[in-house]
Amino acid sequence: MQTDTFKSLEIRNSDELLPYLFKYDNQKDSYLNSPYYFLLTGRKGLKVVIDDNNSIIFSEHPNLDDETIIFPPSNKEEVSFLNSLLGSSSNLFKSKIRIIRCDKIHQDFIAKGISEKYKLNTVEEKLLDWKYPSVIISVENVVKMKGKSFKDLRYNVNKVDRNEVLFVEYQSDLHYKDSLKLISKWSNRNVSPLFNEFNLAAPYIFLLNQLANAKVLKGYVLYYKKSLVALNILDNVLNNQEELTSLAFLADIDFKGIPSFMRYQVCNFLKNKGVNTIHIGGSETFGLYKFKKKLVPLVQLDLNSITNN
Repeated sequence: MQTDTFKSLEIRNSDELLPYLFKYDNQKDSYLNSPYYFLLTGRKGLKVVIDDNNSIIFSEHPNLDDETIIFPPSNKEEVSFLNSLLGSSSNLFKSKIRIIRCDKIHQDFIAKGISEKYKLNTVEEKLLDWKYPSVIISVENVVKMKGKSFKDLRYNVNKVDRNEVLFVEYQSDLHYKDSLKLISKWSNRNVSPLFNEFNLAAPYIFLLNQLANAKVLKGYVLYYKKSLVALNILDNVLNNQEELTSLAFLADIDFKGIPSFMRYQVCNFLKNKGVNTIHIGGSETFGLYKFKKKLVPLVQLDLNSITNN
């Protein structure tokens, strides 16, 4: 494939991104049909390179300055296009690359279609959120909480005094400052050698700023005993009007049962609005994955990253 005909474009908003997402319509991973997931992950500079009918979406890594993340090629032709780009003198990508959210099909395509000289390897993700499986839950099942499988969820939800609860849709003028306080508290608590406070807070602040103008995003906050203790921001899925992707979820663990209650409350609010399932994503830690398992997943997707590191 000739690579001198391709062009690279900056993606600044969801409207510019939409033409390049339809290729993912047949993918199991609904985050690949969630426009604001791309804008969030690519918040340091989202781009697309196109040639004929092929497109590759990529960005600077949100946490690492020396790495390019590449969203997975959707078919064999795009793998061939990516192979050509890796061998071009375009300098589109940094020396380190990471092809993200790859399921078994993507891995097979890439293994067969990318030259061995680029030394790509499938690895367990360490920094991004699919070290543990990406989880899709049933709104109806969570609301009903029936059976042994939901025992832990019922226990945690029942810890919360509902007389002290105020659950509302997010409004920037009313909830922005309180949301920032929750983000700051959570970020300070979770600083580690991998992530400083800025790295941790950045995606949540980005989404709060998007919420001010993006009508398709859905935001919900939970007040408990007059303090804002939980925040959830979700996006529409282009090829499935009955599913949402959860882009941000924060809950104050100082209040017992609040993380579970917030998941329950969001599902309860959405159950009569045509939403059947929510893709709540993967986990960086086993503890978070264990919490998501309490919601009794309908689907769990095993994803990996492919890198030349």
